[in-house]
Amino acid sequence: MKSPLKLTALAAVAALTASALAACGGDSDKPEASATQSDTATATAADTKTDVATETDTNTDTDTGTETEAETPTPAGPEAADYGSVTEQLSWFKNIEFSGEYAAIEDGFFAAAGFSAVELVAGGPTVAPAEVALAAGEAWIGRTSPLLTVAANEEGSGDFRIIAALYQRNPYALTYASDNPVTSAEDLIGQTVAVPDAAIVPWNIFLAANGIDPEQITRVPSTGGDAQEQIEAGAIATFTYGTGALLAANGVPGYEDFLLQDHGVPLVGEALVVSKETIDSERDKVKAFLTAWIQGWNAILGDTERAVSLAVDLYGKDAGLETASQTNSWNIQLTEIITDESLANGIGTISQDQLDKNVNSINLGGYSITADDLFDVSIINEIYAENPDLKYVQQ
Repeated sequence: MKSPLKLTALAAVAALTASALAACGGDSDKPEASATQSDTATATAADTKTDVATETDTNTDTDTGTETEAETPTPAGPEAADYGSVTEQLSWFKNIEFSGEYAAIEDGFFAAAGFSAVELVAGGPTVAPAEVALAAGEAWIGRTSPLLTVAANEEGSGDFRIIAALYQRNPYALTYASDNPVTSAEDLIGQTVAVPDAAIVPWNIFLAANGIDPEQITRVPSTGGDAQEQIEAGAIATFTYGTGALLAANGVPGYEDFLLQDHGVPLVGEALVVSKETIDSERDKVKAFLTAWIQGWNAILGDTERAVSLAVDLYGKDAGLETASQTNSWNIQLTEIITDESLANGIGTISQDQLDKNVNSINLGGYSITADDLFDVSIINEIYAENPDLKYVQQ
């Protein structure tokens, strides 16, 4: 059956994702960042597009001060592929969340795979989701979330498939004060919870998964912004993207997170999406991109200093990113990327168990889909089957 969510739902989930990503990887004068804050909006506008070829194809000769072409690895095999340039639509502005892509560019993995350039287009609170860019032909691949992709497919915006997921765990959370803890879904009954309008879909999925009638909880709207203020105003918790952990990492104690991942909303996050037509007509190209993408993430996951530097000093240099905040966000992000499943199966993989859990969770939001309607993990599974040495080994 079709979900009651229409185009407004796609926009709403996109807004939630933007706010969520700000909290996870953004910077602000406050320890907690929000998509509604002016600094993140300005950062998004400051660097919406960057031609990666111009950033990575040259370096400076220390003797002459002139720019020379940078060396890239020689493609393996008897004949190098030539896939030309492609554009990846990011889910947020250029910060720590995309350091694997930066490494794949800087270390020449994309070039070795046959791509003359990979252009990274910044997302943000005023930028449409990747599915919109794919449908318009403005991007070839993008970063997304399952709720965005299913909404786009249901609305007829296109026929898209998630082919990999960087985050094995999503950071959706209810942030609460440590002296008034939330230990179970039942603790919310009879209480007030601040939930942004954009979070209604995952919120309703959470309630349905835990058998709670929405009328049993007083929901007040929020911007997804300052969790501290909302809790102080009387909410037992506020819907965030792991803000409690970020506050603690930034030196603000007294707040913790009730992770929805562990209570009925087991969605993957920061997924890679392409059109089904792209999979059908350019399978080898998708496979080459995914292989290089995996190599980039494998290269950067054990090098926090470099991951942060690529974000702060190069790709996000115009966004005003702070080293300390990006380092904290990186360390939190690692817990969502490196899990027992990703160590066993490889970075970016989605196991059958995860697929089943994702689909069951999404269908609690009013959809009726199968895994094949939303995911195609055959290519990434094929990559690891042929190249088991690509599996990440934790340092």
